Amino acid sequence: LKQQSPLYWHNFIEVSGFVDAGAPNRLAAAEGILGRFQNLSPTTVNHHSHSLSPHAPYSVSKNLFRLLNEKTAGQLITIHNQEAEAENELYRRKSGRFLDLYNNFGIDITGFEATGRSSLQSWLPYFNKDQRIIAVHNSFIGQEDVEQARALHFCLCINANLYIENVLPPVEMLVQNDCNIILGTDSYASNHSLNIMAEINMVQQHFPAIPLEIILQWATLNGAKALGIDNRFGSFDKHKQPGLVLIKEGVARRVIT
Repeated sequence: LKQQSPLYWHNFIEVSGFVDAGAPNRLAAAEGILGRFQNLSPTTVNHHSHSLSPHAPYSVSKNLFRLLNEKTAGQLITIHNQEAEAENELYRRKSGRFLDLYNNFGIDITGFEATGRSSLQSWLPYFNKDQRIIAVHNSFIGQEDVEQARALHFCLCINANLYIENVLPPVEMLVQNDCNIILGTDSYASNHSLNIMAEINMVQQHFPAIPLEIILQWATLNGAKALGIDNRFGSFDKHKQPGLVLIKEGVARRVIT
């Protein structure tokens, strides 16, 4: 499907494993998947790109974070960030609902130590090799987190946030801090559709003070910048090749691909 598609694709190969001893094997398995993507020959003019990415702070061990830091130097990565308050509780105090999750799956976390800091402030220092990072969800991000993560791209998935925790991310706080905001959907595991227009509508519904033109930029140019393809897509500029979508009464219809 992707080889025949006229769309630009970036494949994020998510890596997980919360036990330090298993980190090398987890990374090797992910690199095998990455290699298969790299060996594909795109049949369209739009090239495909790929990168390894940590799944989430609650599913990646410190050793796996360190290995991923070395393997993703200068690359684009994503991470599911602070999608539940339990994630912050885990890192601050080694308490909360994730302990039950690990116990139910028989995962030994005796080697995990609380940092006394939020989730974001705990995982972000692992990445010091000029990675471009997209933090997804951010439902329970705080002001202090934002102040330490100015360079990140914050991906909002409003419908997924409501589906998972029935909580909205602090969008106004992100806007006030002039953060790099983009829109996404997450996957069908946590959303009813993969429809960016539905996300735009949901932002408008819950945050009516934010102008539509700003939200549209989150859905277009900001996303292209986060992916590093704004020289080709994301806006109507000379030599660019953006798709064209007609929006009428809250419904998007593709006009040009």
